Amino acid sequence: GSSNNFSILGLDYVDLYMIHGSTGNHNKDLVCWKQLEELLESGKAKAIGVSNFGIDGLEYLSMNGEVKPMYVQNKYSVYHSNGQYTGVDELKYTSNNHIAFMSYSTLNTWPQKLAPLKSKIVENIADFHSKTPAQVMLRWALQNGAGVIPRSSNLQRIRENFDLFDFSLSEHEMLALNSLNDLVQSHNL
Repeated sequence: GSSNNFSILGLDYVDLYMIHGSTGNHNKDLVCWKQLEELLESGKAKAIGVSNFGIDGLEYLSMNGEVKPMYVQNKYSVYHSNGQYTGVDELKYTSNNHIAFMSYSTLNTWPQKLAPLKSKIVENIADFHSKTPAQVMLRWALQNGAGVIPRSSNLQRIRENFDLFDFSLSEHEMLALNSLNDLVQSHNL
């Protein structure tokens, strides 16, 4: 298992070891989680976490494991900001339980048809701040308390992804962006 992974990687430890997704069975997830706890205990992992887990899965691991998840990585965008799995705000849950929340696919449209980067609301906010729509979306996630891990192979976009800390969105801009989820859901866009 994991010992072989460390040999292949040529590492003595990793900073973070994660379960990529739930099996759909809490007991099976707990078996996997116990193995991660062993890696943490042995020093082979400095932190352990999960990806694509809802609140029910996080609570099950927290209540039945020795160590609660330290990190969760889930899709979080203007179209997935109210809890993609349970309808409950996962970001608020992780914050209240001292679990780091990392957003992936912040710029991704799926499963909706309307691209957030093409939204007139997003474009107007971007123009006002002399930023790109992508920078506005990433800043929105940061101001909501999520970390972001955008991906790109385009050097200019990679540079833009780092240029998020010289502006902030106003309360009204945040309200407008936060309302996009309800708008898109109610009109099936």
